[in-house]
Amino acid sequence: MGQPVEVRVFSTAPPYAFGLRVAGHAVQHKDRANPMPTVLRWRGYRFYFFSNEGYEPPHIHVDRGGNSVKYWLGPVRLARNFGFGPVELTVIERKVRQEETVFLERWNEHFGSNT
Repeated sequence: MGQPVEVRVFSTAPPYAFGLRVAGHAVQHKDRANPMPTVLRWRGYRFYFFSNEGYEPPHIHVDRGGNSVKYWLGPVRLARNFGFGPVELTVIERKVRQEETVFLERWNEHFGSNT
């Protein structure tokens, strides 16, 4: 294996998306018992979101084998990637595009449609 590589990700997400508290941004969600609802399992990938991220625009996280990626939805675009190579990202993004409607429906069911 090669040397570890530092990856810096610049995001268009608001500052509070990175765990900073912002007054007036209390997120209400329906399923407090499940902080990381899984939306889909496919070919070893887990597609999910965090219940405390309802203040962000709709998005989906995908994990597999210690790697993680996040895609914004509506339209689909890469938010951040930790570990997936370009070929695998292409496969994942294709699946996110195919399932985008389902992911948005599940997001709206969980957080409400006005997020």
